[in-house]
Amino acid sequence: MSDRNRYTDAYRIAGSLEVIGVIVKVVGYLLAAIICIAGIVISSKLNEVSRYSSDGAMASGVVMLLYLVGGGLQGFLFWVGGVLICGMGQLVRCTADTAVNTAETAAATRSAAAPHAATP
Repeated sequence: MSDRNRYTDAYRIAGSLEVIGVIVKVVGYLLAAIICIAGIVISSKLNEVSRYSSDGAMASGVVMLLYLVGGGLQGFLFWVGGVLICGMGQLVRCTADTAVNTAETAAATRSAAAPHAATP
């Protein structure tokens, strides 16, 4: 296995991790939106059913608040997970960049292309 293949695979893994992180964030946003919309629909139906009772109006408000907070928390947790996954991909990319720039083959190529350049 050549160095070039190894570095290509590392860059592919880094890109894949970044894409997975973005997908996790988007799924979190969609789930949060669905939960919030469900809370609004459920609380409006609850309000219709109990329009003759003041307790029913209060219950629909509490239900809506709980769904909105739950949806926001869901979105936040997925966003944090997506950021962590993207960060792992960026770390892999940085490590591959360092390996490419400090490899012996890269140093030999640099010295052949620019003999006046200082070697590390």
